[in-house]
Amino acid sequence: MLILIKKIGFFLILLLIGFFFYKKVIKGENPFFSKGDKKKYNNSEGIEKMEKDPVCSTYVPIKSSLKIKHEGEVYHFCSEKCRKKYLSILNEENVVVK
Repeated sequence: MLILIKKIGFFLILLLIGFFFYKKVIKGENPFFSKGDKKKYNNSEGIEKMEKDPVCSTYVPIKSSLKIKHEGEVYHFCSEKCRKKYLSILNEENVVVK
């Protein structure tokens, strides 16, 4: 009887390890939080989206960047200097500055 209880306990431990392996490694989730808790602990709301400046290749927060709309595409710049350099490179009349 004692051997049967040990085997059942060992099986339950292996099952628990398998569950954590499945959640963490295969699904990439935290096994300690449910789906509802994920929203509660997600702090991505405070992170701003960044765009790459086409002139100097630095990343700029979208909200504070200088923008140019050209042929339906919006370009983001870190400074007035980069924006002017890009405008001089384009040297076109149909550039709309936002």
